[in-house]
Amino acid sequence: MAAVTLLLGLSCTPEDEIVTREPGVSLSFSQDTVLFDTLFTSRQSITRNLKVYNPGEKAVETTIRLAEGDGSAYNIFVNGQAGITFEDVRLRGGDSLLILVEAMIDPQDENMPFLVEDSLLFLTNENQQTVQLRSWGQDAHYITSWQILGDTSLLADRPYVVIDSIRVREQGRLSIPAGTEIYFERGANLWIDGSLLVEGSPEQPVLFTHTRQDGAYANASGQWQGILFGEQSQGNAIRYATIRNAEVGIFMSHADDDTIPDLTISNTIIENMSVNGILAANADIDAYNLRISHCIVNTVGNFGRGYYRYTHCTFANDVVTFSREGPTLFFADTLLANPQISQPFQLILQNNIVWGSRDSELRIITEMPDSRLSIRHNLIKSDEIELAEADGNILNEDPQFSDPAVYVYTLDSTSAAIDQGELTFVKKDLAASERDAQPDIGAYEFIKVEEE
Repeated sequence: MAAVTLLLGLSCTPEDEIVTREPGVSLSFSQDTVLFDTLFTSRQSITRNLKVYNPGEKAVETTIRLAEGDGSAYNIFVNGQAGITFEDVRLRGGDSLLILVEAMIDPQDENMPFLVEDSLLFLTNENQQTVQLRSWGQDAHYITSWQILGDTSLLADRPYVVIDSIRVREQGRLSIPAGTEIYFERGANLWIDGSLLVEGSPEQPVLFTHTRQDGAYANASGQWQGILFGEQSQGNAIRYATIRNAEVGIFMSHADDDTIPDLTISNTIIENMSVNGILAANADIDAYNLRISHCIVNTVGNFGRGYYRYTHCTFANDVVTFSREGPTLFFADTLLANPQISQPFQLILQNNIVWGSRDSELRIITEMPDSRLSIRHNLIKSDEIELAEADGNILNEDPQFSDPAVYVYTLDSTSAAIDQGELTFVKKDLAASERDAQPDIGAYEFIKVEEE
């Protein structure tokens, strides 16, 4: 009677729930390697997903474990539970299982990235299968609320991870050498009351960006606050840097009555800002060979009094996946103006590309009688027709960037910007290529290839 009852029970069980013990059964996986981007040591990684499939018609039971066991840098979650070994995990026929994988890498006191590997083992009916786990670990200098009071130089030996902020006090000076990489946690910033000297090179630019570089975060704006200059800050220079994924790339407000640059910034890329690439009020800024793109409000917004000179820059908001809130360039002499200073608003735009997805990408509001403008040899997308009638400006001609969708803003051979600039003090372009006797407009000189 018991045998009859067992047979009746089996006959009522759906086939996909009947566990097979056949030795040849195997699983399939969404990938053969779970790969993480470079991970800073002692910091919890993001979670990666691995899908496990049972392609057979009958159910299977598999044991899942980390090969390195307790010594693994990885942790897995199966059915919502964390662990290193899971016995007899059942997958119905045709069903799948989601495994979550995380990593936490111990410091190794290494300057260079190091490989961290393990594997996930699946034992199903005596058939063992393996999925590799792989990442690069990176030791870093970790900074929390660092106050700089005197002359201080960073090292380029390993990255810096800023948990909270770096603040250079009024008497302080921070020097950052070529090749330095600084990663900021959400809400962190670099605040300068004293002075900042960034000394990158064409081969080794200085990098300022966010700690999360994975997936959708790689080009996500607003991930940290930015580089902020206080009212007393002066004598700043940024050369060959890349500033990415912040709220504001550069913020400066320094009210005085001279035109001596509070910041000279050159050969620098600023991109993916949730507000502005450069936001300044009542300041003095001299900028050349800049490429600023992918900013939600403006690539540049300069307001109030101050002296602003931009030479051989490319300002582009043409490829966007967000709703834009302003023109590429916006200048206004009364907005945020400081009435205590007598210095007039002065704007010099020379040999720049001003482009974007809006009908008009340059807005200038001058209401003060002493404001002075010089706008020469620029390629501008604008409905201000008078800008094209003098001083060599080109209106609404597509600059023909090489591939802006992947942040390549060099010029195609058909670009209207080629040979339309005028000679300036800027003898090389953003890529350190020589400009010829008839320079191109924008940050990049088109390199003509001689035919054989």
